[in-house]
Amino acid sequence: MLFGLPWLLIPLTFVTSGPTGGVVAEIITIVAMGALWAVLVLRSSLNQVQRWLGVGVLTVAAVAIDALLGPGWGVVAVFATTAAAWVLSRRPALIVIGTAAGISVLGVLREGAMGGKLLDLVLPVVIGLGMIALVEFLDLTDLVRRQQEDLRALAVLSERSRIARDLHDSLGHSLMAVLVQVRLVRAQAAGIEDDRIPDLLRSLKAIESSVREASGDVRRTIADYRSFDVFTMLESVPSTLRAAKVGVQLHLQPQAMAVLREHPPISDALGWVLREGATNVLRHSSAGSANIVIRECECECECECECECEAGVGAVEFVLVNDGVRPGSSLDVPGGGAGIAGMRTRVERIGGTLRVEPSDDSFTLTVRIPLTTEEAAGNVR
Repeated sequence: MLFGLPWLLIPLTFVTSGPTGGVVAEIITIVAMGALWAVLVLRSSLNQVQRWLGVGVLTVAAVAIDALLGPGWGVVAVFATTAAAWVLSRRPALIVIGTAAGISVLGVLREGAMGGKLLDLVLPVVIGLGMIALVEFLDLTDLVRRQQEDLRALAVLSERSRIARDLHDSLGHSLMAVLVQVRLVRAQAAGIEDDRIPDLLRSLKAIESSVREASGDVRRTIADYRSFDVFTMLESVPSTLRAAKVGVQLHLQPQAMAVLREHPPISDALGWVLREGATNVLRHSSAGSANIVIRECECECECECECECEAGVGAVEFVLVNDGVRPGSSLDVPGGGAGIAGMRTRVERIGGTLRVEPSDDSFTLTVRIPLTTEEAAGNVR
């Protein structure tokens, strides 16, 4: 906005240097156009119709003033071109700037050689194009900032998951070892005849109870750190992609979502896949659209999912399809990069399969997990 503001003072120079009379009327006209310009640019609450109407009024006024007041007055189109560049999308703004260019051409044809006034006629076009470039730059800067924030948030979630996994592997294992040792000592002490044994057994029982309580606290802490289930990710991932100008379509089969609520290990695995898949879309593609599909897959049915699980066993299928694959990126390589390998390892731990299908204009990530892998839940946690 500040880029175009100084150029709006140019029309005032024609009030004193122009050949026409009616100085007061000219000033009032220019001030009115400036006021309308300020409303359009400064009021973000205007809807699209109001913005179109305001820009249209400025454009018509510029055409009328150029026709009535003579050569050089086409410069007032600067109000219309800068406002259009700021409040309209690129294509409509270019239409308005093209209209201003038409005014300039008609002025030259009508008056012949314009001399020094030719620059004044082309200024609205140049300034309007400059405003479009500025708006595009600001939008791109904002997009990059939001993507960086989203990637930082995903990195935090990944670190939280690593901490939870380390807690589970180290502290959880140590507590379980202590519990086993306490039980062993209790069993050995129960066979000893001594007056102090009952007190010892009570102490060992208290220790066992404390260890169990500590183990439960660890599990609850890990659960708080590990908010990676698919339902949590479905609340954040689509908005993250949309903030990056990626159109997201969700196709969530109600039966499949109900199944996932009953199978937390599968929900956690698909939540991880959704998070990592979205990260790949943001980092390794210039996607404009993405489809997320979650559905049930029954092996004996005649659906198109081509399940690889055992006959008669149901499965949950997750599909992420995006366009905008960059040549040479990890998404352009069959099998994918390290991120894909990590997802595949996690899915295979609970008996599932992961398949990637890169093509010239799209990338498809498909995960299928049978509903018979509850015994593998510990491998996901």
